[in-house]
Amino acid sequence: MPKDYIARLVYDRTHLSIAIVKTPLEVIGGITYREFRDHKFAEIFFCAVSSDQQVKGYGAHLMAHLKDYIKATGPVMHFLTYADNYATGYFQKQGFTKEVTLEKSLWMGYIKDYEGGTLMLCSMLPRIRYLEAGRMLLKQKETVLAKIRTLSKSHIQNHKQAWPFLNPVNKDEVPDYYNVITSPMDLSTMEEKLERDLYATPRELVTDLKLIFSNCRQYNDATTVYSKCAAKLEKYMWTLIKEVPEWYDLLEDD
Repeated sequence: MPKDYIARLVYDRTHLSIAIVKTPLEVIGGITYREFRDHKFAEIFFCAVSSDQQVKGYGAHLMAHLKDYIKATGPVMHFLTYADNYATGYFQKQGFTKEVTLEKSLWMGYIKDYEGGTLMLCSMLPRIRYLEAGRMLLKQKETVLAKIRTLSKSHIQNHKQAWPFLNPVNKDEVPDYYNVITSPMDLSTMEEKLERDLYATPRELVTDLKLIFSNCRQYNDATTVYSKCAAKLEKYMWTLIKEVPEWYDLLEDD
């Protein structure tokens, strides 16, 4: 945008702005917007962070501040903005989407149409404090990982039927195993993945457990002790999952 046009946006008496100011009184970023309170949305006209201050989280922090302020001071629950090709990625990270579901009658004719821009929408969640969202998500992640570790370590690995699956199959003892099984998995490998934070969801961990059992059945006859151990351990796994209400959706795969 040309500087004179940006100046008109920022100093327009009908517009509001929020800025990040660093010592000594240096503005390094800001957002200019206008509220349409009767329609419960606000239009963002201008959003920028100084080029030498980017990729430091200032843009996300600024948007989180704006969301919390808007929610706390009025009925607005939606943002609309026209983003250029360079800005769509930033806005998507802040919860904006190209799928505008807000009724056209609420905004059509009220916001300025920019040629070549992409109209994007962000609908805020009333119970979320966006400045605390990162901390809240981290806490949720820690809770999920704690439950995953409980399933993986305390129960599955210590089960008396887990012994065949504790470590990778020794190719010297079973030479053709890796010719038959192309996606091997074992409990020690799972523990390593868990410690490296490679399981984003409980479903991913359960998928690896199921892979252990399916590999066992693929390579071994159903009458072998290995297949019998796999059947008992898998049954035990589903019993544990049923005890965690948050994991009920995993039972669909049972």
